[in-house]
Amino acid sequence: MTTDEPTLGELSRILDREFGHVREDIRELAGRLDRVVPLDVYRADQRLAEQRTTGVEQRITAMEQRAERRPDRWIAVCGVLIALLSLVVTLGALTT
Repeated sequence: MTTDEPTLGELSRILDREFGHVREDIRELAGRLDRVVPLDVYRADQRLAEQRTTGVEQRITAMEQRAERRPDRWIAVCGVLIALLSLVVTLGALTT
């Protein structure tokens, strides 16, 4: 063996030093893979979110439509009440 060749210990240290970052990268990727969601689960979750959003939009639309009709009802109720009140006042004036 010549003196230019590294020993096994030196080779081990060189490999550890040079490929240590690769081990760290692999550990990091393994950690990320633990958080990955399968595509079918993701799509199912997206469909559920879309259904919920559609339901909320429909309820908001129904509430807006009811709110638009309420003033019309109050106008009609007030008109009837005013008519009845004027009838009572007129009948009261006629009886006195």
